Amino acid sequence: MDLVNVAESHVRDIQGVRHFVADIALARRLGLEPGGHYFCVSSIKVDRNERDAPLCWTDVYADRQYDEVIAQAHEHPDELIAALIGRAFSRDIHSVDQEVRPVQLSAEMAASLNAKPGSLALNIIRQYRDGQG
Repeated sequence: MDLVNVAESHVRDIQGVRHFVADIALARRLGLEPGGHYFCVSSIKVDRNERDAPLCWTDVYADRQYDEVIAQAHEHPDELIAALIGRAFSRDIHSVDQEVRPVQLSAEMAASLNAKPGSLALNIIRQYRDGQG
């Protein structure tokens, strides 16, 4: 299943939103500024026609200056949050950096995905960059 297919056939089911200040460890892992103010939208991607079969868990992190798109993310579950930010703030995506690594699902994550705890999964960190980096 390619990313275009997933984007066209799956929608976001938001599980929660949190605002936070990035500590050093999280900032290093995600490429954020330590001490910066951010929000995280946690959601499950589900097939439009089979909502009881989740595909993946997604945590989208963004600078708090873009938090007005949180309401839009609820209203437009079929659009990428990066695209909503781009449209609302006139910022075009120029590049995407992606890191993929294998992980084992925690009990909490496995329950959300209808999977067994300890099952293998992929952790994907994707950074969308505009012309300013």
